[in-house]
Amino acid sequence: MNLVKRDTAITLAIILLIIVLFGYFTYQVRINDQDSVTVSDAELALGVAPGQTPYTDLNGNVVSLSDYVGKVIVVNSWASWSPASAIELPLLNNVSKEYSSDEVVFLAINRAEPGSTAKSFLDAFEISEDIQLVLDADDRYFDSIAGFNMPETVYYDERGKLVVHKRGPSSVHEIRRNIEAAQSSK
Repeated sequence: MNLVKRDTAITLAIILLIIVLFGYFTYQVRINDQDSVTVSDAELALGVAPGQTPYTDLNGNVVSLSDYVGKVIVVNSWASWSPASAIELPLLNNVSKEYSSDEVVFLAINRAEPGSTAKSFLDAFEISEDIQLVLDADDRYFDSIAGFNMPETVYYDERGKLVVHKRGPSSVHEIRRNIEAAQSSK
């Protein structure tokens, strides 16, 4: 009979040890998760990994797009060969004048065209510097958003969370509504 009590005690001690260890490891995982940095949708899409061609402005200066996280970001992926881009970029340009750059940043990312082609297109439509004009030599941004239509406009909230992904051209009303959605996103 003492042998049965001893085996039961050992079994209970092992079960208790397993429960304590499981609790400890669960606690450690939660602590480590809280300490880790969360990468936002915007940082993933707009970031540049080591070895990748950087985003540049029309003058060839490197632009770090992930630096804009902390503001609402409106990103339009466009190309000069797209008739819809010729309609939407001027609309975005006009809407951008309604917002302070401290609250909403407008990025127009060109799809792998030479800088001279992009500049000629922008000059023809008098696109102002209220929109940050960006060259993406590798068409990486369009790929990162699984783009398949032109233009594509993505709206990120202040935390960098994707709020709206609009495929195809937008009206001024849609642009404003999507910015409001990104501003009110929690």
